[in-house]
Amino acid sequence: MGFVVAVLSIALMPAGPASASASGCTFAPGYALARNCIIVEGVGLVVWYTASGYEPGIEIPPPQVCSRRHEVRYVRADAPNNSTYTYLRAGPLGCIPGVLTSFVEWSGGYVARNGSQWCGRSRNTHTEQAGQPWSNWACITIRA
Repeated sequence: MGFVVAVLSIALMPAGPASASASGCTFAPGYALARNCIIVEGVGLVVWYTASGYEPGIEIPPPQVCSRRHEVRYVRADAPNNSTYTYLRAGPLGCIPGVLTSFVEWSGGYVARNGSQWCGRSRNTHTEQAGQPWSNWACITIRA
């Protein structure tokens, strides 16, 4: 009787950067429980999609949210001295019922610096009525 020896050869390749998504919210000016949110999706340090959202909070009857504008800021991977880049985008014209979240979206290949903050904030009739033109920033940390 003989033995049969089989050798299995497996080539191990390093894994590429993983797809990732993150989101977070923080309290914002407006009615009770108003929130400002950020959503980020990408691969490694490249962000392919981001959205800044505003939830006006609780009020009866539900309020209208008008004059919607959102900003996203981040530190580019090649930015000198950790300079931040800010992009402003206006929401669609008109008002939306306050029971909906006002989201504005961006897509593209934004390359962020490892360990930097990716943030979003909003400005609308609710933040202005609360005495703050802009909400506070909602941020997540980008890591490779």
